[in-house]
Order: sequence, then C-alpha cells, then structure tokens
Amino acid sequence: MAPELAKLPQPKTLTLHDWTPERGQNAKIIEYLAAIQSRLIAQGAKNGRGPKVRPEPRPETAVDRYEREALKAQHRDLTAQLIPHKR
Repeated sequence: MAPELAKLPQPKTLTLHDWTPERGQNAKIIEYLAAIQSRLIAQGAKNGRGPKVRPEPRPETAVDRYEREALKAQHRDLTAQLIPHKR
C-alpha cells in the first residue's frame, strides 16, 4: 500500500493553505508503513539493510525559507573568505 501511495505524483512543496491535520496524519501513516516495510525487507536481506524511508513532503514555512537562505549566505561568505577569486 505504501509503495503505491508513494508513486502518486506529489508537488515539490506544499503551502500551508493546502495543509490540513488530516493530510498530516496521512503523511505520518505513510511514513510508518514505509518504515515497517523497510524493516521487513531488511530481515530477509543478506546484508540486513532495507530501503531508506523517505519522509513525505511537508509544507515549507517562511522560517524554512529564511534558514535555507541564511545557510546559503553563510556558505557564500565562507567560500569568499577561503577562495577569494570565487565571487
């Protein structure tokens, strides 16, 4: 069930307007089912590892965007200090 749901087309980012508590619960259920499936596959695998469980997409908030841009700016500044000709 979880692999079929994971194959459905999903938008890259969700807005808070589109996010509902039901959608949040569905995302948790899908993640839990995928984790169970991964553990079951790992039990039968020779190397004892199952596939990685990818988290379901969550809405991107303004805080997420700010933190991402701050990290990019920090990386740019550090790169400029260490490699002056890269601007």
